Amino acid sequence: MIRTRLSIAFTLLSALALSQGLFAWWASSTAAQLAERKAIASGMEAEYESLGGNKQRLKVWFAEAMLTGNAPAQTRMTLVSRMEESLRELGALANRDSLVHGRPSPELPTIATLERNIDTMANAVREAIPLIQSGNPAVRWRDVLDAFDRLAGQDMREVIREAIERQSQRAKSESRQLADALAHSRVANISMAALAVFFGAFAVWYFVTHLQQPFARLSELASRFARGDLEARSGLSGRNEFGQLGALLDSMAARLQLAQARDIEVQRSLDELVAARTRSVMNAHEAMLRVEGQRRQFFAEVSHELRTPVTVIRGEADIALRAGDDPVELKSSLRRINDAAKDLSARVQDLLDAARSGSHDYSFVLAPQLLPAMIGAVVEQMQAVARYRGIELRQSADLAPCTVMADGERLQQALTTVIDNALRYTDEGGKVDVGLRLGPETASICVEDNGPGMSQGDLASAFVPQFRGSASGRHPSGSGLGLSIADRILQAHGGSIELTPRAPKGLRVQLHLPLETDVE
Repeated sequence: MIRTRLSIAFTLLSALALSQGLFAWWASSTAAQLAERKAIASGMEAEYESLGGNKQRLKVWFAEAMLTGNAPAQTRMTLVSRMEESLRELGALANRDSLVHGRPSPELPTIATLERNIDTMANAVREAIPLIQSGNPAVRWRDVLDAFDRLAGQDMREVIREAIERQSQRAKSESRQLADALAHSRVANISMAALAVFFGAFAVWYFVTHLQQPFARLSELASRFARGDLEARSGLSGRNEFGQLGALLDSMAARLQLAQARDIEVQRSLDELVAARTRSVMNAHEAMLRVEGQRRQFFAEVSHELRTPVTVIRGEADIALRAGDDPVELKSSLRRINDAAKDLSARVQDLLDAARSGSHDYSFVLAPQLLPAMIGAVVEQMQAVARYRGIELRQSADLAPCTVMADGERLQQALTTVIDNALRYTDEGGKVDVGLRLGPETASICVEDNGPGMSQGDLASAFVPQFRGSASGRHPSGSGLGLSIADRILQAHGGSIELTPRAPKGLRVQLHLPLETDVE
């Protein structure tokens, strides 16, 4: 359920982001088109003004030539060349205008008319030059002036003036449209961004609210179980993952409470029989006390084992809460939370099996196990605990492939216990390294830390249940059961645990296991 809601939330956020991107692309394309049209109109206006100005200057030159006969010919050629350049530029701008609008530019007829006028005018001036030089300028004066200002009954001055006015109005219109488009784009972008921020904030609030409370309840429930309060209940319900886990823990507590009530009743009966029975009954009573001690030790060990997956869940939850709206980090954290919850369910199942069968010993199912894969899974799971405690947990990159006959779940439990101890007694900012060494007949999993280590006196009693060394004051909440549990698991696999102090400080823990040579 939580995973489905996360997927929906991230899908909606992605859709909002895509919509905003598509709108921004459309707005920028529209603005670019309007800017192109404005640039075309402004360019045409400038070229029309340049054409009119050069035409007027050529007219002045012609008048000077007619009056004095001493006007430079180079000036005439320059002015004609400039007008021709203006016509070419107007033609290019008209072609661009046609491409932008998808239809022929309305300026093409005006440009064609001006081209004919300029050709007619240039020819008239060129033909009048010999007359000017021969001293008879009045013969062509009127014809040339008509060539300047009229063509096919049209006043060229009015044509140019109207073209300039038309392009000026068009440039102003395109500018207004561009300003309006940019204003609308800004409003739309701000609105869509505000919507995305609002939805993102709502999603963060929703998931923080719906994740933090179940985690807090599960953590409190595990702590009360560790204190022996079997009347505690999770209060979680529903069909999601937390509701299922809460129902499982509540069922476990009810069964344990019933088993505890039965044990108390048996104990009371035994106490009554002690007073009336003989020495043999007392011996039987002492045997029951030993069973009770084993039961209590079993419950204490399982309670100790429950703390590591709960710590993993809390650490991953803290990472998920700090990840913000990063979907990759949230999904990875939820996957590791799910793995830790499965581990927690396995420990709970041990308790349920013990309550049903009355046996307080671990059961082992041996099968071929790939050590590098198992080590990698444990290290990945414990990364959350390491990050939660500010410690760097590293795994050797060159783990040689090897196979052992083992109960994978129990062997992971032993390695998890050893790594958890290393992380617990290593200061923040420290390092814990996990590696694998192969011998002729054995494989050794090596866990090294740079914590306070253990003295020689502590090493001698390290595997005694409930023994806590001189460094135990750093973590008074410990139970002193971790190494004894790991040692018992290794012995059941035909292996052993070796503790070695490191210089200048720290501890090396090696888990020795016999290699399986018959597996293909």
